[in-house]
Amino acid sequence: MTHGDGYRAAAVANAGEVRGVGIDAAHHLPLLEGVFASMALPAEPRRDAELRRLAPRRPPAR
Repeated sequence: MTHGDGYRAAAVANAGEVRGVGIDAAHHLPLLEGVFASMALPAEPRRDAELRRLAPRRPPAR
């Protein structure tokens, strides 16, 4: 579970399929330069670019 000002979320999963579930709740602000690249899986930058094409109002990941 997580929460913030005007935001609450919970995640569930089958205990036999995962070891843990995490949620990161943060203000919707652009990431600092290099943060996205340091934690993204190889396919994620490509997917981020595709989502940005579909929803151009999103700030770019870095």
